[in-house]
Amino acid sequence: GVYAVIVEFNGKIYKGVSNLGIRPTFDETVPILETYLFDFSDDLYGKDIIVSFVDFIREEKKFDNFSLLAEQIQKDIQLVKTYHSKQ
Repeated sequence: GVYAVIVEFNGKIYKGVSNLGIRPTFDETVPILETYLFDFSDDLYGKDIIVSFVDFIREEKKFDNFSLLAEQIQKDIQLVKTYHSKQ
């Protein structure tokens, strides 16, 4: 599913959105956590971070194509930015 998250890295806190699931649009079967941090441009691959789930946004679902998925991701980002702005 899609979640509003808070991420801790190097003693700093970042707000973001995560998807935890199997990525059904791409016919994946192994669960993975993907996180997008707002206002962050560093490379975190291979680094330790702490991801805290703060609110459930929606269930994971399969989209008919990547374009529809990309549209939904943008909607999710805006929804979670609004959520974080009210906290």
